[in-house]
Amino acid sequence: MKLYHYYEKNLGPFHSISDLTDEEADLVLRRIRAEKPDAFISKRPEDYVAKRRCFEGILREEFQKKGGLIERETPHYFVVEACPFFEKWYEQTEYIEVDAEQLDLRTVSFTYGDSHPTFSGNVKDGKEYRNRLYTYDEILGIIDKYGLPQVWNPDFKYGPECYVEVQVWSDRGLEPWLTRSLWHGSPYLLDKLMPQQAYDTGFELGCQLAVYATSNQDMAICFALGCEENQPGIEGRRTMMPEYGNRMVFEGCHPKYGGKGYLYQLDPKGFVHAMGSQWVCHHEVTPVKTIEINVDDYLDLCIVKV
Repeated sequence: MKLYHYYEKNLGPFHSISDLTDEEADLVLRRIRAEKPDAFISKRPEDYVAKRRCFEGILREEFQKKGGLIERETPHYFVVEACPFFEKWYEQTEYIEVDAEQLDLRTVSFTYGDSHPTFSGNVKDGKEYRNRLYTYDEILGIIDKYGLPQVWNPDFKYGPECYVEVQVWSDRGLEPWLTRSLWHGSPYLLDKLMPQQAYDTGFELGCQLAVYATSNQDMAICFALGCEENQPGIEGRRTMMPEYGNRMVFEGCHPKYGGKGYLYQLDPKGFVHAMGSQWVCHHEVTPVKTIEINVDDYLDLCIVKV
């Protein structure tokens, strides 16, 4: 299942009005109405913020009843599959596509239709998905039964449901877009990053032909520190394991003391989640920015075993 998050291109993704105070949220809505009167988002009613907080409280309570894992006070919003309706929602609409399986599904809930009319009590047609929140397994059955609303009801002719709304109650799996960047570290100065075959004895997903990147900047820096053998002809080994935190372990080798390394800032678009903080892209990547670092400034990130 593909999940889509739509947003205003100039603002970037995951800017939620729910994360603001009431006063800040009202100011944002007034500015949108004044500056972008033709955008669909500017048509929201004056009491929108209060209603939104009310419905989010209902969503949170219903998800807790189902044993959902809530790691954020308010959710990040997506819809299931692409929905043309959102192309007119913003002045310049952009979107992020995420595979549902990249997320911890215990943190994901669904409503068949927008959550506001779903729980408003104003729609009294007796359909089973009114006033209902679903888990991932449950929504699969509902979609199988009714199909996607954007297919059979794209213009709201048959009711207020035009998409399946997704509420993600965690930041996990969305880090590249929340931090706005991914990072890649290398001892080499490069114009483009090309897919390379990786080998990880512990994790199959760490053995792909891909450009690897991470949402953890310190981890990327560790790979920028390079590697030199302690004794010529005797190959050393570098490893990063959770028990060492964000530190690289050098065995039979050491970082390139006195040398330079390069930290590459990458656009997360085109990357898919591999595992943990690792992301992969299966085609060449042009860095957004290249930062030269001094290896000796980051030796605290190294554990050198003699």
